[in-house]
Amino acid sequence: MEILSGVVKFISDVGASAILPIIIALLGLYFRIGVKKAVRNGLMVGIGFLGISTALGILTNAMGNISGYYQNLGGGFTVIDGGWPALGAAGWSTPFAILVIPLGFILNFILVRLKFTKTLNVDLWNYWHFLITACMVYYPMKIAGFSTLTAGAAGTIVALACSVVMLKVADATAESWQEYFGQEGTAVTTQFAMVTAYPIAKITNWILDRIPGVKDSQLDLNTLSKKMGVFGDTAVMSFVIGIILCLITKQSAANTLIISISIAAAIVLLPRMVSVLLEGLGPIGQAASDFMQKKLGDDYDINIGMDVALGLGDSCAIQTAVIMIPITIALGFIVPGVNFFPIGLVGGMVYTTTVSSWASKGNVLKTLVSAITITIYEMVAMSFMAGLTTLVVKSAGTMDLSNGAQVVGTVCDTIYNVIIAIIVQIAGLI
Repeated sequence: MEILSGVVKFISDVGASAILPIIIALLGLYFRIGVKKAVRNGLMVGIGFLGISTALGILTNAMGNISGYYQNLGGGFTVIDGGWPALGAAGWSTPFAILVIPLGFILNFILVRLKFTKTLNVDLWNYWHFLITACMVYYPMKIAGFSTLTAGAAGTIVALACSVVMLKVADATAESWQEYFGQEGTAVTTQFAMVTAYPIAKITNWILDRIPGVKDSQLDLNTLSKKMGVFGDTAVMSFVIGIILCLITKQSAANTLIISISIAAAIVLLPRMVSVLLEGLGPIGQAASDFMQKKLGDDYDINIGMDVALGLGDSCAIQTAVIMIPITIALGFIVPGVNFFPIGLVGGMVYTTTVSSWASKGNVLKTLVSAITITIYEMVAMSFMAGLTTLVVKSAGTMDLSNGAQVVGTVCDTIYNVIIAIIVQIAGLI
């Protein structure tokens, strides 16, 4: 048990960019691609993820002063938006996390061999999405008087059930994902993106496709680039957008130059870092497919389940994310009942626009509307979730809330969690 606990703590501490190379290398060895190729491909995946994180960090830092301008305007926000770290730490610290990870991976492997799923989810880091849903069952059950063993068993079952549902969702969306992003042999297993954000984006597109004029809109980045000349270039457009944002938020000349170049740099770097990641992942996906076809038949393909970050190189998603920054902040003041300043939503906006761009097939107008719809949902749902999220974080002891503060964070508004929160409130446990 101590060994399992140590493994879980190690995964939690090092993050995706460090744990994925190990997992990919081990998979490469299992799928018989040789030690040299396995190690190199693992390293390329890790380098790619670290590069993506660095580029996103540049973008987030560049937006700091812009967000700060709006935050200083005030708005009566009483809840802290802790982003993903607020809940990620709580999920990983759950007592049954040491069981969920090995059991989840073993269950996944068995289900692949039984042909129940074609997705092998190697994104163990994002198991914290499943663990957070489990926490929202575990801690209220303990408050209700259930024993730690019973509540822990229920939490473990919930987490494993979430992982299995995610596999089937990944199966159902893999073809569309591969067609749009051109990433053969991959599928997305990020829970919030796939069971909440993507369905909202698809429903939004279904509605837009029934509006005259919007349905036949062909407004994609290639069309815009041709019409806008030099300003249609991705780097130039990003730089100009940065200048406009800085002018609106009254930045100094020095800040304007730094922020605008940083935005352009992040947008240029993101797709290149995704390419590095795919350079390592591609051979593993092909080897996995070949291996499983030998074992299960020529008609059986396998997809490697990964983070939705694989799609962050999409130009439409990145450009729309930049446009969504001021829109998101404005929505924080406009949408009724929002009790937190959406700094975490701003930081993760590129994930929202990636899902929106995928659902909209690169149509800029539809991507923007879909992203706005998802963001409004997140603001309303996260505000509603504040009570249960605070209970989870406080019970896990991962954040000091002794002053009576409440907290929300990324993925707390996954549809499962909202349903659980409704039940918990009806039961009077929060």
